Amino acid sequence: NYIGTLNDLGGGDYAISSDLGIPRVGLDTTNTFYWVLLFENGFLTNTTFHNQAVLNISVDDCSAYTNVIYNFTLVDEESQETVSTNNSIKILLNAYSIDRSTLIANYSGSSNDSSMSLCLNRNLSTSTSTHLLIDSTVKYSSQDYETEYYNIDGYGLTNESTTQNIILYDLLTADSTEFQLTFTGSDFLAVENALIFVKRQYVDENVFKTVELPKTDSNGQTILHLVRNDVVYNVEVMKGGIVIGNFENIIAFCDDVVVGDCKIVLNAAESGDAIFNYNDDLGITYTGPTYDNTTRVITFNFLTTDGSSKVVSMNVTRNDIFGNRFVCSASVISSGGTLTCTVPAHIDDSTIITKIFVNGVEALKDYIIISEFNYGKAGYFIFFVYMLAFILMFSKSKTTMLIGIVVGFIVGISLGLISGKLIGIGASGVWLIIIIILMIWKLNKERPD
Repeated sequence: NYIGTLNDLGGGDYAISSDLGIPRVGLDTTNTFYWVLLFENGFLTNTTFHNQAVLNISVDDCSAYTNVIYNFTLVDEESQETVSTNNSIKILLNAYSIDRSTLIANYSGSSNDSSMSLCLNRNLSTSTSTHLLIDSTVKYSSQDYETEYYNIDGYGLTNESTTQNIILYDLLTADSTEFQLTFTGSDFLAVENALIFVKRQYVDENVFKTVELPKTDSNGQTILHLVRNDVVYNVEVMKGGIVIGNFENIIAFCDDVVVGDCKIVLNAAESGDAIFNYNDDLGITYTGPTYDNTTRVITFNFLTTDGSSKVVSMNVTRNDIFGNRFVCSASVISSGGTLTCTVPAHIDDSTIITKIFVNGVEALKDYIIISEFNYGKAGYFIFFVYMLAFILMFSKSKTTMLIGIVVGFIVGISLGLISGKLIGIGASGVWLIIIIILMIWKLNKERPD
């Protein structure tokens, strides 16, 4: 029994739906189902029976199946020629439903040839709705060559997908140096399970090619096999299908090759591309929130790491002398998108608070400065109360009262309570000081000797 969701379409029409994770089957199966409708008056009825076909999906090394999804070929990284003897290609593949809730198919196997292919038992092009997420790890090596990895994370396999031809570049042990790569996010925390695309420059072809694709561990680290000193590399870092770091023109230098002190430390804040942050617990990658001073729009971009839809909302408030007050909000149910929120023109407080929630759980909190110079209308009210108290403190004589006004005005501008300048052409502070000085001079001149 599964609970359905009722949607009132109006005019006496209703739509009832239920999303089910169908378990994997060993053979093609037909399941029968029906709806049980219970009305408010206690009347109970069943609908007619319906059939749901559940098709088995299996993967092999193309020994029995013919629908090719991957072709892997092992070549020498330097010459790019096929490595023909003493090879080892080992593959682990898992196929999941789009939300990763169900394992649809899996495969593990190996080959001692220079190539290996993977096939499905059915042709997906005949389906209109099949969508699988593929995770795969390929471990490859050969005699006199290094053992390297090529990882695939979240590849979308649909009825429109074509065969993926992947070249596995293996580096001669004599030319290779092992480098420990450490990658941290813009918050300087280790990034786990990030794909590291190592792209080698082939000068004669004027192109960079991915020659190794390992994955970081829980410490944000992995091992790279690089040619020391002589080759230029680009390194691209991806997580959840999003580029979170891009580093160009890297040359592999060792601090001490004798003791193996060969390290590369990369941080997302130093990347040349836009920085995407991430929240592993809530399953999103994101940029923002950012504020446009011209349009007064706050923007937040996000993408779920598992492809599932989540309720992502943005709530904006301001903090002034009256406490937190609502400004604007936005919400969407999606696997990715952009939230926008327009700050009204009359809001001119110094700082507004932006909170992002994922499925009702607070994902992040950010403070955005609207004005760097004053506290808006609330600042003038504070200034009025402050000046009134300041004047009364120096009310023993007219001279001290005038001096108090000048000092209070200077303090008000310095604290950003009001807008204005103390110096410069047309500065209100200068003219006020001049007027106060003239008034003090006039008072002292009229005072009897």
